[in-house]
Amino acid sequence: MTIIGMVKTISMGSVRGFPAADPNRPEDTALLLNAVKTKSRSTRGASITFALLLFMVCAVLGAVVLTAGTASAGRVSGMAEADGRYYSVSSAAELLTQELTGRSVTITRVRTVATSTDTVCVDRKFVVNENGVDLEQWISDPPDVQTPVTGDPTYAITVREGDGTDLALPQASLPFLSAQAVQLMFGSSNLSTPAEQEAAMSCSLSAGFSHAEIPFTLTHATSASGVTAADLAIDGSVEMRGDGTLIFLLKDVDGGFWLRLTLTPSVEESTKSILVPTDSVTGPVTSAAGDTVTTTFTHTDTVTTTKTSTITWSVGELQKVVR
Repeated sequence: MTIIGMVKTISMGSVRGFPAADPNRPEDTALLLNAVKTKSRSTRGASITFALLLFMVCAVLGAVVLTAGTASAGRVSGMAEADGRYYSVSSAAELLTQELTGRSVTITRVRTVATSTDTVCVDRKFVVNENGVDLEQWISDPPDVQTPVTGDPTYAITVREGDGTDLALPQASLPFLSAQAVQLMFGSSNLSTPAEQEAAMSCSLSAGFSHAEIPFTLTHATSASGVTAADLAIDGSVEMRGDGTLIFLLKDVDGGFWLRLTLTPSVEESTKSILVPTDSVTGPVTSAAGDTVTTTFTHTDTVTTTKTSTITWSVGELQKVVR
């Protein structure tokens, strides 16, 4: 309320200490202003009460302002900490995305088996006496076609990331994505026996094995002054489903911020077989008595079956996890 408003209010009734006046008259207005000034400087009880009331109002307003400022400062501090957690975990998710998305792993299984069939031809010598003269004659026995013999298969199983080097299985340790692909395909990297290798020929990525969460920690190679590598560490875990989907859970060192990164798979598989026939001859071999000559004709069919499975991961989604 302005001074003029106070004057008008005062003049509307009988207020103790103020003269009755008409506020529309300039001389009366001046008179009322002087009365207000006099009243405000008075040391009597009513003026002190008014001053205390004014002080209390100002004190309340000041307290409200200070409380609001303190709360804002706390929120700003909390926001800075939350931002730090967000950027720390987000950078780890971005690193995983860059390193893993679009990367492919190819598993190749080669099975080679040979089936041989021998045809044995024997020529026999006979001595015929004609007119007192011994004459040699050779007669061929009917060819003896023996039962085909199939040898033991041989196997070669390799895994390769991108355009990298083929790694023969089994391996004591594999790069991360290669290990995931081998787990998905075979359920294990232990393919040391022929029975396991034969079973591996029928495995498929599209109907693969899963694994439960595997914990890991991402650390920085370098850190700023006063900040240890442990302060910047990101704890996480990776889970693989039976369809090859990789689910990463990442959290900051205090566990205050979580992100879920999902990598979805794309699978391509093919099988081809190649038959290569070969023929070889053993002999002719003459017996010690010189009366038989044996020649062996061998026909071999070598079948090579190659199964190739390629899995490529790409980013599916990145979500904040509420814990």
